[in-house]
Amino acid sequence: MFADEKVLDTIAHLAPGITYWVVPVVLMPLSLFVAFIQTFVFVLLSQLYISEVSHPPHDAHAEHGHAPDESEEFMVPVLT
Repeated sequence: MFADEKVLDTIAHLAPGITYWVVPVVLMPLSLFVAFIQTFVFVLLSQLYISEVSHPPHDAHAEHGHAPDESEEFMVPVLT
């Protein structure tokens, strides 16, 4: 998570007079881009997981001519 800060700090201290101010200004937009991509991926994965677990199960037995009994049914909360 902190790899970009460590790389930025290491490069900035190679030649402190020149790179101390130039390197952070150049690499900061890249760090912001990486942060937005990480946020997008984590939100997308969370959304996919929630959508998968929030739907009720499919009635697989009905296609084989077997109707589910009252004891076989159970309710799953739907969050959508």
